[in-house]
Amino acid sequence: MGLVIRLFTLVAILVAVFAVIFTVDIFKPYRQKIIDVIPDSIRNSVISISDVKRMKSGKVYTKEELSKYKGENGSPVYLAVLGHVFDVTKGKKHYGPGGGYEFFAGRDGTRGYVTGEFNDKGLIEDISGFTLSQIHSVNHWLQFYMKDYTFKGYLLGNYFDEHGNPSEAKLEFDRKLVFANKAEDEKKADIVMFPPCNSQFKAGQGKTLWCSNFSGGIQREWVGVPRQYFRPGETHARCACVKNIGPPSDQPDTKNHKNNGDLDNPGMKLYEGCDPNVDSCYFPEK
Repeated sequence: MGLVIRLFTLVAILVAVFAVIFTVDIFKPYRQKIIDVIPDSIRNSVISISDVKRMKSGKVYTKEELSKYKGENGSPVYLAVLGHVFDVTKGKKHYGPGGGYEFFAGRDGTRGYVTGEFNDKGLIEDISGFTLSQIHSVNHWLQFYMKDYTFKGYLLGNYFDEHGNPSEAKLEFDRKLVFANKAEDEKKADIVMFPPCNSQFKAGQGKTLWCSNFSGGIQREWVGVPRQYFRPGETHARCACVKNIGPPSDQPDTKNHKNNGDLDNPGMKLYEGCDPNVDSCYFPEK
């Protein structure tokens, strides 16, 4: 745990240092050289794709200017995500007049991408109160547009000032994103350690939960047994296939073990009415 905290602290310090280098004018002549020498693994963890783009070019749009780019009367279609403006004209059938996502055009509707509120209340740039998982989702959408559409510049508002420099809200987002990415990596590792069960429900009959050596899409040598798994920090359980042989997954090299895998993990709970030693549980419909 101490090592994890130290790593988080180190990454947070790197974020702060890079934020200064990429926003203070005195460093401007050296920014591209700094980008070029930073290893990809570090750059992808600490500097978002959007930050790299920002160092190169970008016009600053006012909200009034952006609102004119809705694809009406032959105009291009622009939208903004987290204050980053993109030309999405090639997707006009989706974002232009009459398109299924026309409500995103001409504005920054960052909040709506995650909440699904496609109205004036939800189609706003403010994402205050978002969880780390939601922060990760915002970044997913930002990277999607960076990859598939043309970056045009920045929106004067919550995330960037009139010079295209990031606001405190943007820097705070970047800091939270470091932890959001870390949490997402931990969640993926958790899925590998405790793969989801296969599940089948038949109306009028009931539900079956079972494990195989490929349940949850995780290929492995063992099959495991179904358990209710309460992940630390979460209140709802999911069905997990738990390794029931060998040493615990987090201590694979230990020699003195009970040969019951991860069954002693405190987050595991038996399903009522299910034999604890079988790899399949059937629950009749009540």
